[in-house]
Amino acid sequence: MDNPESQARRLSRITSLVILLGLVFCCLLWLRSQVAGDQLNMLSRGWLWVAEGQWIPYGLPTSAGGKAPGSFTSIVVGLPLWVWQHHRAPTLIILAGNLVAYLLLDRMMARELGPAARLLFAVFYWLNPWRIYHASFLWNPNYLLPLGAFHFWTIYRQKDDSSCAASFLQVVALGLAAQIHASVVTLVMLSLILWWRGFFRFDWRGVAAGVVVVALSLIPWAHAVLADPALLPQGTPHNGRIVQSLLSSTRGLGYWLRYPALIASSTILCLEFAWLPRALVGDPMRQIIQVAVGLFT
Repeated sequence: MDNPESQARRLSRITSLVILLGLVFCCLLWLRSQVAGDQLNMLSRGWLWVAEGQWIPYGLPTSAGGKAPGSFTSIVVGLPLWVWQHHRAPTLIILAGNLVAYLLLDRMMARELGPAARLLFAVFYWLNPWRIYHASFLWNPNYLLPLGAFHFWTIYRQKDDSSCAASFLQVVALGLAAQIHASVVTLVMLSLILWWRGFFRFDWRGVAAGVVVVALSLIPWAHAVLADPALLPQGTPHNGRIVQSLLSSTRGLGYWLRYPALIASSTILCLEFAWLPRALVGDPMRQIIQVAVGLFT
């Protein structure tokens, strides 16, 4: 029987292979990724900055009307286009962010739960089809997975004592993520609840510095809103808000159940896999696999 040290080394080698396999899958889907409505909308912001020198101080349209606040979308899409003018260039930021975020989570997992938990985490999180899919193409919600993992890491760093740097990074990450997608409000509420329950401690100097940085990043957007108030979300009638909240909650619960499952969405077929045999991607076979694996997991 193996001693604990040799068993830990073997588990570590298997985990490394799983990490490499997941990275290969991410790169494969990244190479097959395509662009459509949302992708073209995001690319236009980066392209106008790079090619035309036109700075767009707001993000994509929101479900409540208007545009998302802040120009962080223009930055994360535009900077890669300065280096490589290709529609897949900005997605490299998402892919790299997923890898860095996973390594942060993996380090915490190894420290708290050991090598066996690391391996399980690699299989069920890093190899999860949903995570691989959302790491491989340009879409504003896809930035939130690495940002959410980074948020978790900043809380972990402050679980025993406050940290000025970690508090600063936590606030900045939340503020910039809010310029990408409004659902980051979930992380804001989570931060406040965990702080209130004493799971971690803020360093208020870091919080104040983070608030200042986020506020400065919103100055161009504030100027744009003063010039055109239609950029602000318009809201919905009271009855409409109730219905929208119920629909959003139901959909969120469905995602909560589906995302951990080892089953991919049919939207993955939007990727260009026409070179595969029809039997592998045809609707009847795919639906059978989806239902069987989906219910099992």
